[in-house]
Amino acid sequence: MPAVVPETRERRLGRYTLHGEIASGGMATVHFGRLAGEGGFSRIVAIKCMHKHLAEDPEFRAMFLDEARLAARIRHPNVVSTIDIGSSDEGMFLVMEYVAGESLAALMRATARKGEGVPTSVAIRVLIDALYGLHAAHVATDDAGKPLSIVHRDVSPQNILVATDGHARVLDFGIAKAAGRSHTTRDGQLKGKFRYMAPEQVRDGPVNARTDVYAASVVLWELLTAQPLFRGSNDAAIVAKVLEGVVPAPSKLAPALPPELDAIVLRGLAREPADRFESAEQMAEALEGLSQSTTAKQVGVWVTHVAGDVLRARAEQIARIEAAPSASGIVVAPAAGGPVTSTRTLDVEVPDAETEVRPPAAPVPHVEPAAKGAGRALIIVAGTVVAGVVAGILFVAARSHGASPSGSASAAASVDPPQEPASSAVTSASESPPEPSSVAPVASANPSVTPARSGAPAPQRPRVRPAGPSAPNCNPPTYLDPSGIRRVKPECL
Repeated sequence: MPAVVPETRERRLGRYTLHGEIASGGMATVHFGRLAGEGGFSRIVAIKCMHKHLAEDPEFRAMFLDEARLAARIRHPNVVSTIDIGSSDEGMFLVMEYVAGESLAALMRATARKGEGVPTSVAIRVLIDALYGLHAAHVATDDAGKPLSIVHRDVSPQNILVATDGHARVLDFGIAKAAGRSHTTRDGQLKGKFRYMAPEQVRDGPVNARTDVYAASVVLWELLTAQPLFRGSNDAAIVAKVLEGVVPAPSKLAPALPPELDAIVLRGLAREPADRFESAEQMAEALEGLSQSTTAKQVGVWVTHVAGDVLRARAEQIARIEAAPSASGIVVAPAAGGPVTSTRTLDVEVPDAETEVRPPAAPVPHVEPAAKGAGRALIIVAGTVVAGVVAGILFVAARSHGASPSGSASAAASVDPPQEPASSAVTSASESPPEPSSVAPVASANPSVTPARSGAPAPQRPRVRPAGPSAPNCNPPTYLDPSGIRRVKPECL
């Protein structure tokens, strides 16, 4: 199994960043790529970049554009999806979905090195998927519903990708023939791999869906026998065998194969197109009718067994790509050998790498300063004391006005309880300040009415006799004697 290509410094291609190489061919190189979007969105893709020396060739540019246009028309689980196409200073590039897996060609080489063969059940399942993908290309239409008549023309193990999910996918429509294609092949120019070409393709005759059926049948024959169908020291020798060679049944080299499988393979390899299956779908259905086929899950297990080391290395490389700062929208876009600079793939707000991003602080509850709270308490206490003193004076005055004219002792006793010095009210108030939520008593507008204390029964209010012309001076009704004791004026009794 070939080693994974070491990672290179990433480059920027429009909205994408280009990373390590996955594979390379005569026309282009395939790299890991990443699309980064808003909100932390990130997607790993495969980016096929045209070789720089071909970028100015109009023929290759037309082929590249045709491949993108045709592949975008084919929507099927067994075809690698095309996402985007673009161009840069280095040439054109094609963006495709990234599929975790390995090419069928690489898997065949790996099993050969281990002295193993591809299990028959796996070979059948892989070809069923590939045939369904080819059929989707053959029946694709344009926006108006007109058939595009796509013929892949390069069906081979290199262009069949077998994923770890157990499904095979067809890729690379670079030399596909289709109606309305801008690029046309020059007369006498053959494109494709001679070992997998149908006789009509080698003769440069008309090609159709049955041409791809032939190539797929060659792939199946080689999977079942673990040998090339056509051998030759050069292309001319291989072409001669394609045109005139005898094709043996697969069971001649692998005796365990059932005759019904032989019949399907040989029909697909018929030299005359009319003798083959009418469509790739028809051949796939014939293979599905065999009992030797397996499930996609088992195919995935086989792929992991054969290519486990390479797949793990790629998974680690993808993890490093996704963990890079450009996963948040910042990418590194250095020129070859030049300084590394930071840029952004999209117009998104991204914090600088050195800026610490913290969550918003929780709201802090308002706390009253201690000194301010104490001042409010003193004001409330002082107000309470003053109100108490005023209430006491008004209470004594009201009782004195409500006494009988004779000034009997019983009336005086009921109205005039023993009085405490005024200073005692201040002392008791300061020792037991009211709760902050309590309300200080407010004197009534009528001086003869004393407000009741909160929570205590209201006292009986005596009837007040209106003062006559000879009413004594009872405002105030008390006085201080020489010893400092407050007493009630006699005339106010």
